[in-house]
Amino acid sequence: TSSEYHRYDDEPDEYPVRKFYEKNIQKENKRFCECPRCRDILLVKIKGVQPADGDDSDEDSSDNECDCSDCVANRRDRAPRESFKTATSVSVHVPSFRAKCWHIGRKRGVAKLLWKVALLHHNFMPFEALGGEEEKGTILRLTGWGIIEKVPGKSNANVYRMDRGDQTKLIKIFRLKDPSDKDQKSECLLMSDVGPCLLIAAWKHLRDEYRIDRSLRMLNRFSFIGLHFFGYLPPLPLSWRQ
Repeated sequence: TSSEYHRYDDEPDEYPVRKFYEKNIQKENKRFCECPRCRDILLVKIKGVQPADGDDSDEDSSDNECDCSDCVANRRDRAPRESFKTATSVSVHVPSFRAKCWHIGRKRGVAKLLWKVALLHHNFMPFEALGGEEEKGTILRLTGWGIIEKVPGKSNANVYRMDRGDQTKLIKIFRLKDPSDKDQKSECLLMSDVGPCLLIAAWKHLRDEYRIDRSLRMLNRFSFIGLHFFGYLPPLPLSWRQ
């Protein structure tokens, strides 16, 4: 589909994009698509899929058929096509949050931003912490897909949030049981990208909005993520007691 990686790209073989290629969710009886109106992800369930019956009316045709372009095109259109299939019923559903993430994670640039979303606080995700202007298009796409949403209020124009339970499901998607050396290097590169974003967000909250509280929250999150990657904290997600 459009905006997905090609087979000759290197990103699908690297973490975190590789996680979304471990499972094939596009099946013959289950397809994901993007609504052309609201841009949300929809799940199309197809039942009773079977090959279409070919048209056998031309089996006894003679060799004296007309060879004009119109007749040739007409015979070609009536020829049996093995790729065509029929179904008894087709229904459209709203997929679960986890299924939606498995689908959009294969799109270009989405997996890395989802990885950032999984690390930030679920109720406080500033625009600059998510990547700023460089990730503006992907941030808007995640908002349209319902992964994150804007925090209401005039003072929260560039702050996003998401459901805590949904963030827990997202964290579990990125979890590595036996990370390889290549995966660890990829995590280090991702960490080197998210760290400066958090520091920039902290500085802009202090300089532009004079919000010391928000600046301290960003610095606190920066320390939390650093302790997590150096192994001083249990694996995410943490419980309330932890």
